[in-house]
Amino acid sequence: MVQLTAKAYGRALLIVGDSRPVKDLLKSLGGRFNPSQSGWMFPGSKHKEVVDGLRQALHNVCDSFAAGAEAADAGSSSAKTTGAVAAVAEPPAKKAKKVVAAGADAGLEGVSWNLPLSEGNDKRRMSVLKFNGEPAVDLREWFGDAGDLKPGKKGILLKKQEWEALKKAMPAIDAELEKLGA
Repeated sequence: MVQLTAKAYGRALLIVGDSRPVKDLLKSLGGRFNPSQSGWMFPGSKHKEVVDGLRQALHNVCDSFAAGAEAADAGSSSAKTTGAVAAVAEPPAKKAKKVVAAGADAGLEGVSWNLPLSEGNDKRRMSVLKFNGEPAVDLREWFGDAGDLKPGKKGILLKKQEWEALKKAMPAIDAELEKLGA
């Protein structure tokens, strides 16, 4: 005989205790083990079915789910004033993704010039912009439909000093490309 406790976890049913001997029974009742809560989770609507199933298998079940579920449904303020058993807090909802303009979170102030890098390839583009208050050249792959292109992760942003160094190296780069037969 196993000693188990049925508790409310938000609107769900949480079965805790030494549940290893009844693992197969809990699985057959539709439960899923939750390691962070060290117990078995069930939809709250299965409360009666799960508790009755465990009791029919001759296991002791301390049922504090009803008081916790009523407290959760009544709201936290009424639960505090009535002294009812408080339910374990429901986990916080996931935060929605923020929608920001392309580059706004990276300190980009505005694109003053933007052209495709070569004819026939609209996805690779070069841009002149200000990054954290400094002028920069951005060579980047873009994604999306032709009318709604967005900058991607693949690319490089060169500060003005880096761009000047690249321009100075152009003759040497051209000479190396000629040697390779390009």
